[in-house]
Amino acid sequence: MTTEDFKTWAPIVSAIAGSTAALIALINVLVTNWNTQRTRALDLHYKMEQQWDSERMWKLRVKASKSLLTNDTESSAIDAVLDFFDALGRMVEDGDINKKNVWESFYYWAIGYLDATVEARAEARKEDRTVWEHAVALRTIMVEQQKLHLGTVKPTTRADIEKFLRIESELDDD
Repeated sequence: MTTEDFKTWAPIVSAIAGSTAALIALINVLVTNWNTQRTRALDLHYKMEQQWDSERMWKLRVKASKSLLTNDTESSAIDAVLDFFDALGRMVEDGDINKKNVWESFYYWAIGYLDATVEARAEARKEDRTVWEHAVALRTIMVEQQKLHLGTVKPTTRADIEKFLRIESELDDD
């Protein structure tokens, strides 16, 4: 290789090497970012499961279900349960938690409570249409996931809702 050849090829080889190093660094950053987001999503999901299964939430669920069985829709326990699903819905909508994971963990309760509170939510939303908007979206997402993974969604009947509420109201019975 002559000096002229070296002068011609050295900058090209140098540019290719630099570009390759930059590309490898970018890929490393993207993979690290993806891993961080996935870990964060799993952590958030786990925390929401812990919150749902906490003693405090069990007590609220019992109160909420008993209130709904007696048509007392003014219960603060109902608000707390709906607030939980609203927060969960927001996380799903924002992409902070995986839809499938939420469907697998919360479908039964999300559909149960959201279907049991249709009238109460409609009444509250007359004053503020944004109240529990993410819970409403969560129900839609849960139904979509149910259709995607099982191919069908069984409509919720009044008897289904009452059975669900009775089961939830007995959580404190040992």
